[in-house]
Amino acid sequence: MNETGLTDYIEDFWNKMDVCNIVFYLTYFPLRVYLGEEPLLDMFAFQATISPAESRFGVHYHWKFILVLINVLLVPIAVMKLLNYLRLVENFGLFILLIEQCLADIKIFLLFMFMWMFIFTTILYILRCDVPNSEDYPHLPYGL
Repeated sequence: MNETGLTDYIEDFWNKMDVCNIVFYLTYFPLRVYLGEEPLLDMFAFQATISPAESRFGVHYHWKFILVLINVLLVPIAVMKLLNYLRLVENFGLFILLIEQCLADIKIFLLFMFMWMFIFTTILYILRCDVPNSEDYPHLPYGL
């Protein structure tokens, strides 16, 4: 790193993954301490202690949403870190390169697919399409 500098160090993909991992973990742990023992899968588990009418309900919900989002991002980053370590084993090296090339080749398709998902979701929202079994989703507002 001394010969090339910090900017060249950060340019490497695997080093970017390391920096993202550190940032997400440094964000994750204070949020986890702040939210306590609440389960992450149930976004509305804190309604037993905080009424939706209270002003801190929205703030608590947003922090919990950020925590869930960080958890969703930490899993792929951890998988990428594992793949980086598996590259050191000679038998896995070519396999890891194959996975990297596959992900590089489908990035345009994924962008196109998520764009169409966003478009159809927006159209269904504008048309106020209802959920067929609304009792299965009690916290989902009308029109989503």
